[in-house]
Amino acid sequence: FRARIPLPQEGSEALLDAMRGIVQLQDGSDQVAADRSIASWLQGENPWLLDVALDFAARFRLDDEDAVRALLVRTRETSPQRRRRAVEALGQWLAPNGRSAESGAALQELQATALETIVRLARIDEDVQVRRVAVHQLVSLAPEDVLDLLRAIAKEDPAQEVRYEAAAGVHNLSRANSIDNG
Repeated sequence: FRARIPLPQEGSEALLDAMRGIVQLQDGSDQVAADRSIASWLQGENPWLLDVALDFAARFRLDDEDAVRALLVRTRETSPQRRRRAVEALGQWLAPNGRSAESGAALQELQATALETIVRLARIDEDVQVRRVAVHQLVSLAPEDVLDLLRAIAKEDPAQEVRYEAAAGVHNLSRANSIDNG
């Protein structure tokens, strides 16, 4: 009873729908159904379900390509927090652990688009935290030729925390490369 919240005058049905969906997701044991729900919420308009889906996708890897396409759309949201969570989710999806080595041309194109989106957000997003998180994802993913990009961001970004994240990434990746080559 202490978790009780007042229902808003407008949008109360959307809030109740969101609560029903979230309870169903938590009570269900079928991962495929949960992934379908998350993909549907990412493509939907209910703001409560969208926020839950972005949070879920940022913490757990999604395998649904439609969900990834929806994440790409969500990187253009007006809300910086939603863009940040979408970038984290894309990084989670692109991470090599848990992904099969085999991929078709369509999947490779989607991966390239996701990586390009992270690079775009690291370079030109208006929000400092979105740029910082995107840089962090680039360091984690360590794609080819990322060191030059990180060096440029470390020199040019107007925000100190983004420059620091990029410089730390250059340092860590350079050390890892020298250890691997040495």
